[in-house]
Amino acid sequence: MQPGEVVLAAYGAANRGQHSIANAFIAPDFRRLLIRSHAMTVASGRQLRRTLLELKGRRDKTAAQSRKALLALIKINRTLEQIRIDSPRFLSDQWDGATRNRSLVKIEATRQVIRGSRAKVYLRLTLRDGTVVRDSEPLLLRHGKWLLGAETMTVLQAIRKAERVLPGKAVDDGQLHPRWQAILRVEDYIEQHPEEVWRFTRKWGVHANVDLRTAVATCLLERLLACHFSRIFSLVSEASRHSARFADTLSRCWALGQARRPQNLKRLRALVREVIAPSANTPLQRSCRNRSRHGRSRKSVAAPASR
Repeated sequence: MQPGEVVLAAYGAANRGQHSIANAFIAPDFRRLLIRSHAMTVASGRQLRRTLLELKGRRDKTAAQSRKALLALIKINRTLEQIRIDSPRFLSDQWDGATRNRSLVKIEATRQVIRGSRAKVYLRLTLRDGTVVRDSEPLLLRHGKWLLGAETMTVLQAIRKAERVLPGKAVDDGQLHPRWQAILRVEDYIEQHPEEVWRFTRKWGVHANVDLRTAVATCLLERLLACHFSRIFSLVSEASRHSARFADTLSRCWALGQARRPQNLKRLRALVREVIAPSANTPLQRSCRNRSRHGRSRKSVAAPASR
């Protein structure tokens, strides 16, 4: 089967609620990766709790700050553990999202692009209410068969690699910072996989390290809002209200892309005014920085509150 035929067959089965048939068109490596990723999330939670126990009895300021950061990370990790990405239900939910809750009346493959062992199929989806949605699906050639899941598999691998590096340690000025490089690799998947990148952003956007939060803000959160504002804004609002550190991460973003639209910009600035203390004077931080992909120092200037 050609890539376009694979996508049409998978979407057609999913649209009929036949998820087991649709799953047969997904790369086995992808499903194994989901299982490993969930196991790593569980292991990470155990490690965080062990580290918290080691601070028991300490009353110094550093211990108090570390305890607060660890509690925030443990809370986020528990939320991630509850998202059972290793379960069949998770795949079913993904199919329901792709088929707009099985509301497709017409599925068309308008174009397919094949480059070696990778391909991309462009779709035109017609919903019951007449709405037309354009989407795309990446595929990977494995053992002579075109299979779905290639791109998602890559984004999860990028996140796993970043998790091994973060939070990272300080480096000398002028050196490439591994944490920035790891986050920039995750950034590459924002347009196609905002949910996966958002979960990563939410987790590391509350870290105590200011440079790490700056990297998360300028490489991930800023672009998520630029590309998926309506989809992501409510999640950003909730995270900013629950965590002062995440609110600080938000304040380090520029308003770009969709976030620059007048109504969106108004909502964004109102949120920043709400979650950032007035003394911070940062309704929306203007980062006059070099967009270096090497994570070098960036200069930031906060916009006056009257603007």
